[in-house]
Amino acid sequence: ASVGAIVPQIFITTDSTGKQAEDEIIDMLFWTSVVSTALTLPSFVLFKNKPPTPPSASADKDEVEENTWKAIKKLCKNGNYLLLLFASSITTANQTSLIGDIQPLVEPFGIGEEK
Repeated sequence: ASVGAIVPQIFITTDSTGKQAEDEIIDMLFWTSVVSTALTLPSFVLFKNKPPTPPSASADKDEVEENTWKAIKKLCKNGNYLLLLFASSITTANQTSLIGDIQPLVEPFGIGEEK
């Protein structure tokens, strides 16, 4: 999230229009993905498959609960899970609505769906 907040300030100028604005946005998306990938790649080397200490008691067990519907019912009764589900749903809804609102914001720069 912080990469997405910093990179646009470097690439996007307030007075750009048309092809220049389109090129700036494409450059911004490219460099955001490059920086994000570069920051993520070390995790594949540095993090082990399993932590030395299990993060929870259930992570230490080798058995897996077989009945999926039973597990789903158990989750739906868990207040902490429901709170987390609600909070992540709000975040996803905000991101989805932002994606829907981007089109009218970039149209003045000459960028449309056909490109």
